[in-house]
Amino acid sequence: MREIKNFRATVLKALHHGTISKYEAKECLIRGIGKQELPIFFDFEPMESSLKNYVTGLEKMGLIEPLIRLEDE
Repeated sequence: MREIKNFRATVLKALHHGTISKYEAKECLIRGIGKQELPIFFDFEPMESSLKNYVTGLEKMGLIEPLIRLEDE
């Protein structure tokens, strides 16, 4: 994961540009970056969760890339 100097501003900018949803932005702002363990496997389809919104938001902003994706769209 690369270093982000102003994570909050990055999240708000992505939200403003429509890169991430308001739910993804909310979870990213709540959890921060570097404080939350990220899952190795990305398979959140069976359930909607706040962790899914967090991971998806980080991925859409280009901050992380899942190691293993079980279902690729």
